[in-house]
Amino acid sequence: MNPLFRLRRPRRQGGFLLLEIILATMIFALGVLSLGHCLTACLTAQQVRGQEERARMALENAMVLIQARPALPDETSREQLKGMFAGMTLIERRRALDLKNENNVVLSDLHEITLTVEWTGPGGERQTKMIAFDLLRGRG
Repeated sequence: MNPLFRLRRPRRQGGFLLLEIILATMIFALGVLSLGHCLTACLTAQQVRGQEERARMALENAMVLIQARPALPDETSREQLKGMFAGMTLIERRRALDLKNENNVVLSDLHEITLTVEWTGPGGERQTKMIAFDLLRGRG
């Protein structure tokens, strides 16, 4: 018998190689799609992180301005931010605290200041909040 005839595959297995290639291509395509999804998720997370960093900077800037200006009465204000903070809204809430010290003296100059920055980002509405206490004595 000729050795060439023994190396040939039987005819009924001829389509098996095509099925292997199709299956390998499908697995590869799923891997590429998964990688693309992961990349999109990473880019979105990076964008959210950048927006949160800008919001924290806006809160810090607002706190510096509050410390520099004269005392204000209890109030709530809402301001659309501009410049690098465009698209963000700063909400300032101030209220006097009726606390007493160890000698039962009312601390009337102590205020709670709540600063909130709201913006629309990936996934909807987002916000970052800062709460500080301010002693208003000697200002104004």
